[in-house]
Amino acid sequence: MSSSFDPKLTALKLGYTFDYNLKTWIVEEVYHYKWGNNFSSVEYKIYSGDEEAYLEVEDDGILKLLFSKDIDLYLSPTEFTAYGTPKKTIGYKGKTYSFNEKFESQARNDDDDYWESFYLWDYFDSEGEEFISVENWDGDIEACHGHKVDELEISSILPGDPNRVRDRNLKKKFGYDSTFSESEDNPTPVKIILFMVILVVFIILMSRGCGRGTYIHTGHGGRYNNYTGGGSSWTGGGGSGGGFRGGGGGFGK
Repeated sequence: MSSSFDPKLTALKLGYTFDYNLKTWIVEEVYHYKWGNNFSSVEYKIYSGDEEAYLEVEDDGILKLLFSKDIDLYLSPTEFTAYGTPKKTIGYKGKTYSFNEKFESQARNDDDDYWESFYLWDYFDSEGEEFISVENWDGDIEACHGHKVDELEISSILPGDPNRVRDRNLKKKFGYDSTFSESEDNPTPVKIILFMVILVVFIILMSRGCGRGTYIHTGHGGRYNNYTGGGSSWTGGGGSGGGFRGGGGGFGK
């Protein structure tokens, strides 16, 4: 390993690995976020074995991290529309999450310049430590559950083999045997073309929200700001409102 390697959570790439919660996670996809007010963040779709999750990272002078997973909830599309009134509370695993704020958002895959718009609604538990995000992607309703992560909880960031990730994605999505292998660093031109065609189709299908790859949030004020529920604020300083939910922009900008 080169001594010049300087791992940054804001700049992980396909195939990078890191340790969190006693597991090694591999970066499967990289997504970009718009928050409004010129704020942005990055999110990684990650996996450890068959387990998949998301790590969202923002650095506005203070590093702020969110870990989340897709969840199955029965949610009526009529309760999550652009101009409708959302549910006041959502129950999940014995906890009640209360509605906090709605956002008009955009998402982009790292390999694509196309920004896809959607709507997002945030709900928090009574302590403000966990959240549920509900998203409407052109009528498809999806949900994620997550919590804050401290930077010190993540360790051993290392570059990895992106071909391993591409191989996994192709097999998972299409049952396709990748042209890449440990002994074949330079696939033949025909194989490269075939791989790229399948990869483009895969990116188009995967560059969607929580249940399809990631979620991105860009609202009038930014996500995780002005949390009005009881309990503690997510720490980290910064933001006129304090912590993760300081006023003025996403992640308490």
